[in-house]
Amino acid sequence: MLIYFAVADNATDREKLARIYEKHKNKMYSAAYAILGDGYLAEDAVHEAFIAIARNIGKLGDAELPETAAYAVRAAKTRALNILEKNKKESFFDEEAEIPFEEREFDRIIAESELSNIAKAINALPEKYRIVIVLRYLDCMKPKSIANLLGLKVEAVKKRLLRARAMLKDILKEGKE
Repeated sequence: MLIYFAVADNATDREKLARIYEKHKNKMYSAAYAILGDGYLAEDAVHEAFIAIARNIGKLGDAELPETAAYAVRAAKTRALNILEKNKKESFFDEEAEIPFEEREFDRIIAESELSNIAKAINALPEKYRIVIVLRYLDCMKPKSIANLLGLKVEAVKKRLLRARAMLKDILKEGKE
């Protein structure tokens, strides 16, 4: 709540903001949750909405007014839709859909391998493949972020990931035989 008060200019605005928060936070959360289906993301949407409300607190009426309630819920819905759209664009598994069925065997082999064997296999990869595997799977970076970090095109990163997974699969298969 203090973060929202930091945005409000005076005590009257902070008091109004506190009343709006107490009166409408549950409705806002429900609206955001209905769109996102995830409690944590819904909380993020409500948080972003309250920051927007705090910035515009002077334009809002009393917390009891229906217009204020509508504005608060609409702000939460808008933030939830923004989060939903952003998550669709940055889906964690975007590049997985492009992997041929044979390459999905990689997941099974990794699951069946011991951690020490996986670490040895990763260290056996050429550096350009080892880097993208580590960034993708250990640091949980998306291909776009890896591309920005390494100064590569996203497609180049995806290709390196594909090749690195194939190499790891082969190394781990050889180790089992």
